[in-house]
Order: sequence, then C-alpha cells, then structure tokens
Amino acid sequence: RLITLLTQSSLNSARVIVCIRDKNNVDTDKCERVDVLPDNTLKVRRLKVPSIKNTSKVYGPFNRILDSNVNYQRIFYEAVKVHVDEGFNGIKSFVLSYGFSNSRKNDILFGSDPKELSGVFKETLEYINLKKSQNVGSNVDLCFSVFELCGDKIFDLLSDFRKEISIVSDDDNKLVLRDPVVLPMPDLKTVCNTICDALNKKSYASNTNFEVVPRSHVLVKLNIVTKSKSGVINYGEIVFVNLSYEKLIMNPQDKQFNSEIKAAKLGYVSLHACLEQILKNPQLSQSFRDSTLTRILRPALSGSYTSSMIFTVTTENVPSDATQALDIADKYRRLKCCSHKESLVSLEVRRKTKNIWIPLCDIKEAETMGFVSINTESRNSIQTFHQEIEENKKRLQECTDVLSKIEIDLEESFKICNEKNLQRDSCIKAKHDAINDLAKINCENCELKSKVDKLKVEIANLLDKRAILEETCSKYFDKLEKSKSKGICLLEKSSSLDKARTEMNDFLSSQVKDMENNNLKVQNMIKDLMNKHKIFIKELDDQNCQDKNNFQQIEIVLKNYGDKLDVYSNEIQRCIKDRLPVDVRNELHDKLTRVYNELLVAIEKARKTCEAHGEKCFSCIEKIIEEERKKIVNFFSDYKECLLKEISNTQEAISTNDKCTMEIEVAQKDINDVKKILEEVNSIETPSIDLTLLNPPSSKEYVVDENAIPEDLPKFSPSEKPTVINEILSVTKKIFGSDHRNTLQDEGNKENL
Repeated sequence: RLITLLTQSSLNSARVIVCIRDKNNVDTDKCERVDVLPDNTLKVRRLKVPSIKNTSKVYGPFNRILDSNVNYQRIFYEAVKVHVDEGFNGIKSFVLSYGFSNSRKNDILFGSDPKELSGVFKETLEYINLKKSQNVGSNVDLCFSVFELCGDKIFDLLSDFRKEISIVSDDDNKLVLRDPVVLPMPDLKTVCNTICDALNKKSYASNTNFEVVPRSHVLVKLNIVTKSKSGVINYGEIVFVNLSYEKLIMNPQDKQFNSEIKAAKLGYVSLHACLEQILKNPQLSQSFRDSTLTRILRPALSGSYTSSMIFTVTTENVPSDATQALDIADKYRRLKCCSHKESLVSLEVRRKTKNIWIPLCDIKEAETMGFVSINTESRNSIQTFHQEIEENKKRLQECTDVLSKIEIDLEESFKICNEKNLQRDSCIKAKHDAINDLAKINCENCELKSKVDKLKVEIANLLDKRAILEETCSKYFDKLEKSKSKGICLLEKSSSLDKARTEMNDFLSSQVKDMENNNLKVQNMIKDLMNKHKIFIKELDDQNCQDKNNFQQIEIVLKNYGDKLDVYSNEIQRCIKDRLPVDVRNELHDKLTRVYNELLVAIEKARKTCEAHGEKCFSCIEKIIEEERKKIVNFFSDYKECLLKEISNTQEAISTNDKCTMEIEVAQKDINDVKKILEEVNSIETPSIDLTLLNPPSSKEYVVDENAIPEDLPKFSPSEKPTVINEILSVTKKIFGSDHRNTLQDEGNKENL
C-alpha cells in the first residue's frame, strides 16, 4: 500500500491582529478617523474633499480586533501563543509589530521601560518557561539572538561593539545570518536583563555614523530544539520583528543621511510592491533583491514560515500615511503559509518533508512522530481526506479561539487560586507567628520576673552602700573640722610671733646701738627658743595625727607658748630698761598691743572665710548628690514605662489573636492560660523606692558625669597676710637672723604636703 505523510502547520494563511490605541487631547476635526465595524473590518473616513466623492475605505476582515483596554497577556494569547506551541513541534514562525505612526507600536513587543523588559515578548518568555516545565520527559534547549536593521545594514546587538553582519542566501527560504552571537536561556531574569541591555544599544541610544534613528528595526530570534522520548528532534524557530514607520525631515545637503533615508523608504516601497506581486502570482520562488527589509521578511512572504502581524491603530488620531500602512496589513493577511515541520530527518535529507513512501508496518511508528497516513489507492478517500482537512482546519481555528479564551480564564483562575493559597499560607504563617510570639512573651515575662527579683536585691545592696557612704561622709566632715581648727591655730601662732619679732626688730635696729654685748646672749636665747619651737611643732604634728580632739591641747600649748614669749619679752625689756627712755617703752608697748589686736581681727576674718568656703563646698556636694539622685529616679521611671509598654503590647497581641479564623480556636486553651499569666504580670507591684535613703553606687559601678560637676567650686587658698605681720617678720629676721626664715619655709612645705 502507498502511504503519504503530511507534516505541515495548522495555519494556512498569515494572521493579522489589530490592537486599538486611543490618544487623548487630539483635535478630531483636523484628522482622519478609523471606525471599527462588527465584521472585524476597519473603515477609514477621510476629510471631506470636494473633488473626491468617496472619502472612506474599508480594510479587512482581520482575524481579531482588540480594544484599547486589553493587556499584553491577551495580545500574546491571540497572536503569539499558537506560534510558540508550533515552535515546540518544529515549526518556524514570524511575529511582526506594525502600525500607524505615533501609535506606540514599539511598546507592544518590548514595553516602554528601558530598564525592564515587558510587553508581548516578556509574556512569550514566561509561557515558554511554563511549557518547558510541563514537557516532562522531553529535553528542550532554548537560545536567542538580537539584531537591528538600520537602513540597509544589520547589526548584532549582543556583540560588544554592535558588529555589522550580513544575510546568507539560502535556497530553502530560511532566515540565515552570518556569524551571529547566540546565547542560551538559563533563566527568565537573566534573559530579560540581557535583552534590555541589547535594546539599549540601538541606534536611537548611540546615534553614531549618521544612522537613521527613527527607522531602525529590531529582530529577536528564538530557537527551540526539542527531543522527545522516542528520539525525534524538532527544530523550531520564532522571529520577532519590530517594524517602525515614521516620517523623517531630510537635509538636502547631507548626502549620506539622504542615502540612508532612501534605503529605508525603499524597504517599505519594496515590501508593498513585493506583497502585491506575491498576491498576483502566488509562487514559492520570488525575487528578494530589492531591499534588506524584504530579504529579512522573505521566509514569511514566501510562505516558508507561518506568520502573524500585530497591527496598532489609533482611531482618534489617524496620520496621513495610515492608508499605506493599512494596505500593507490588508495584503499581508492574504499571504498563504505552507510551513513544514523541520526535524532531524529533514535536516539529514536536506529537503522539505512532504510525501514519504513507507511500508505498512511502519505506519504506527510514523504516526507517533506526528505524521498523518493517507491511502493513495483510493482517490475518493484522498478527496474526502482533503475535505476533512479543510473542515478540521476551520474547527481547529474555532477550537483555538475557544481554547485561548479558556486558557485566559484558566490563567485568571490560577491567579485567584494562587492568591487564595497565598492568603491561606499567610494565615497559617500568622497563626504560627502568633504562637511563637506568645511563647516569646512567656519567656520575656519570666525574664522580667527574674529581673525584678534581681532589682530588689540590687536595691537592698544600694541601701547598704548608702549607709556606708553616710559614715564615710561623716568621717570626712570630722576631718574637715579638724583641718579648719588646725589651720586657725597655726595661723594664730605664726601671726603673733611675726608681729612681736617685727616690732622688736624695728625698735632695736633704729634706737638701740649699744646692744652688741648683749646681742650674743640674745642670740643664744633665740637659738634655745628655735629649738623649743621645732620641738613644739613636731609635738603638735604628732598630736594632730594621733589625737582627733586635740584642739584644746593646742590652745593650752599656745597659751604656754605665749607665757614663755612674755617672759622672754620681759627679760628683753629688763635688759634694755636702763637704756630706753620711758616714752619709747610705752610706744613699743602700744604698738605691740595694736599688732596683737589686728592679729586677732585677721584670725577671726580667716576663720569666717574658711567657714564660708566650707559651706559652699558642702552645698556643691549636696547639689551633685541631688543630680545623681534624679538620674536614678529617671532610670527607674523609664524601666517602669518599658515594663508597662511590654504589657500593653502583649494585650494587643492577645486581642488580635481573638480575631483569627476557626483554625486558631484549637489553641484557645493555651491562649487563656497565657492571659492568666499576663494578668499575674499586670498585678506585680512596682517597688517603691525612697530615693532620699538611696545610696549611690561605688565608683567602680557608676561613673559620674564630668559635666555635672560645676566649674566654680571653691578652692582653699592660703589667706593673705596683713601688713602688720610683714612688719613683725622683718623685726624677727633682724633679731633672730636668716636661719629662722629657712625654718619657716621648711615648716610651710610640710604643711603643703
């Protein structure tokens, strides 16, 4: 028996899908208008011209006319999906984007955002990934390449420097380019980023070498290689072409730019003429030497590839070249397609697979590979078979339309199901998060209880430290009082001695000249006095270090010292009584009395100054203690606010959990237990602290802020000596010599230490 195998595409003619794009803020009285008729035709109403009677023309019918509110997914299902499905079966296809000027036809394929890929091509990539995952058991390899036609030149956009390439002539009517860059498709995100980078290299972005910017066309070629379980390898191909059509203003003096403009115009003129010639004489072999654009479209124009055109129309703003564009679309829809499946067998025999003679035993194996068997012995069966093929094609077209709608509904239902699943997952996740939050809250409450216990212990420790600090402060106050008394005694002692010495030295140096014989006696007495003075100072220092209450003893010693000094003075007066007149002695006695009174006044003034400085120092210390006390109060108040805030957040979490679905009711018992625990936490009394009894922490545990200490603290400085004391010192120096001055300096250094 004779069996014939047919492996051709289900589409026997080119398809034109019209997409309407309306524009706002357009004066419709000054431009043509396009009306959409019910039979999928377009009617162009021109401006009324008196010389022309018929001012309208009808184009179509087209395969489908889509409204302006449709999305890219709907356009994909109407125009591109059938070509993707056939591409997995080894069929080659063309998808063209064409339309009116300024109709945003460039956004149909690739979108309007230069940083992100969108449009029909993005929907195609998503559908290819979905279909690839559904072909279980079949191995699918995908690769792509991107080109640009600018004038009569072709550039590879995937190369680094937009390398210019050329078309290879092929007798089999295929689109073959010389040495292109072909990249695999690892994942959707990488492919989208790569194609975006390639599109950004177009001539409108670079604009070099006088390229025709508005008339550049973009080609994206997708190769689909599938290998089935039975070992059959199919080679499919989808070519996306973005045809731009705009007017250009030419500069007559720029010859190179004019040549590019003419080449671009020649492409559309030759396309129009080529379509008209093919429709008049439909043959597979046609001449494509007119322009590069028609040579690129040769597989679609010759019928070797199945093709679809997405034609963009603006109904409210119709340009003057609308009739020419509609003529091309109207002629394009009448192209006949006879694309055949390309598999490994067709590549090996290097010809199209039309009719193959096979034995009867291999029919089942051929049918598994996608071939259709025909019995050639009966002519009637062949005729009926062809009739059935035509009927099946019509039914297939109807089923394809219904299937596209069903698939759109299915996609929407999938989206709804996915949204519901996401909501369900979010509810389950919220439930688990709520349970975890409750567990965390329990742990935090336990930690807070332990922290409260620790704080109680720390407060007790602080109270103990406060008692210790009070004892230390009392000791320091006692030491300060003793230091004040010691300073007063030393001041009285030194000032009285200096006064007596100064007065005696003045009078003896001015009036006594014959005391040379008695001077040795006086010096010996002075030396004894100095020794006794040193012994007295040493005993006084020892008593100050050992006995804390030695103030009275110092007064007694001072009194004894004054008596001795009076004795020595009486002896000196007795020695010089015979030589000094009475009036001189009285004058000396008056001066000594006056010096003594002034010394008492100076001592009282110094004592009051010390008391004032001490009170100021104590007030500064109290101020520092009060500031640190305020810091501790703020610390405990902040801690209390944080604790109350955590409790309020816990109560809000419980009220939110009460609004959950029925699934959370299973954990209601645990939530009630948690509520009880939280009520116990709310009932915890915040410990009240008497901050007046609070002892500040030690220097190791707490660091005092340096800025809290005022800079104007009182400084204890030695009081200035009255002028009378300076006079007594000068007299003492003249009487006792220069050794007494060195002794006083040594004692002063000891006091400073």
